[in-house]
Amino acid sequence: MPNRLFTPHEYFIQGEATTAKPKFDTQTRATSLAVYIFTPTQYQNPKCKQCSSFQSRGPASDCRVPTTKHGAGACTNCYYYGQSTACSLRIEQERVEEFAKKEKDRFEMYTSDELDELSEEQLEEWAQMVKDEIENKRSAGRCPIKKRRS
Repeated sequence: MPNRLFTPHEYFIQGEATTAKPKFDTQTRATSLAVYIFTPTQYQNPKCKQCSSFQSRGPASDCRVPTTKHGAGACTNCYYYGQSTACSLRIEQERVEEFAKKEKDRFEMYTSDELDELSEEQLEEWAQMVKDEIENKRSAGRCPIKKRRS
């Protein structure tokens, strides 16, 4: 179990250097700090938009995303303030996952090794499905490929 020291964020208020003073007054804040100290996290460079902002109040000096389910992809600082859904790291992660899901649903690639494992009958079945789909698109006027003579 990793134990890392907590380094509070330093910022300026009206030209005066100030150090963040973490509070444990809500379950979200206490959980966020516990996750930061006791669970595996990934240091983020570049930081999320909130952590890299000059208005950031921390509470931690660095931007870390838990490798566990806590915060659902948001950094511990955003989670601390109850802003995990607005964390730019989480938003980017969700965007990438959504794109990957759409790509997978759109077309699934098979490697030559995977195709080698299929029987001739299975390959012929797939070939027929592809031919049927092309014919359906042609009849609907959505396939620019000309019909070949057999």
